[in-house]
Amino acid sequence: SECLVGSEMCIRDSLAAIAISVLAGEVGSWILYFLGMYGGNAFLKIYLKRFPKHKPAFERTFDLIRRKGFYGIFISKLIPMVRTLISIPAGVLKMEFIKYSIASFLGVTLWNTLFVGAGYIIGEPILKIITRG
Repeated sequence: SECLVGSEMCIRDSLAAIAISVLAGEVGSWILYFLGMYGGNAFLKIYLKRFPKHKPAFERTFDLIRRKGFYGIFISKLIPMVRTLISIPAGVLKMEFIKYSIASFLGVTLWNTLFVGAGYIIGEPILKIITRG
């Protein structure tokens, strides 16, 4: 059946999409965090050898974590590309895992809620425009 904006089913489905996407985002962040913590510098050396253009981005993320900690993680989770990269330096720097997880969770939740919410509000009208002709 069709999801009508404001319907109980549509709201439930949107909340489920947010919950699943946040869980997936957080698990992915943890994997990268622990990759950074346990593979750390060796992984970065290999990664940056393969993708040298990413070196400035990694340097900025290390600096951001050192300067801003919790808030740096939260803000980084709202910036495309950086939102993924920030997890590895957080692990390399051995940022406190609980603090990292909370900041990551809050940022991922805000980001995903904005996008799922946008889809909830404008998805149907855009679909009608696209499929019209």
